[in-house]
Amino acid sequence: MSKVRVEDIVTAVKDRNYIVGRNKVRAKHVDFLIMEQTAGEIRGVIELNDSSHFKVDRQERDRFLENVFASCGIDLLWVPVAGNYENNHKIVEFIEKITQT
Repeated sequence: MSKVRVEDIVTAVKDRNYIVGRNKVRAKHVDFLIMEQTAGEIRGVIELNDSSHFKVDRQERDRFLENVFASCGIDLLWVPVAGNYENNHKIVEFIEKITQT
């Protein structure tokens, strides 16, 4: 799946900080969500990094996403933006790793 809201992948913990946590994930998206086809199990997330990821606020967002997905046990791969991903071994290896059962 592409351009998926983080809120559709993870749920904020319902504690005294629930509203703050939910607001932090509700407007964020990831580029690709990799799922097991028949059961719909989440396998991993791929984020494409363009030049905006050098900005301080974007780096803070990236660290936040790393922490969120790590706490949920969801693998995350950062990939530099390119004109073609057909022979990207990093992506192939990531997908092979997360789809092994």
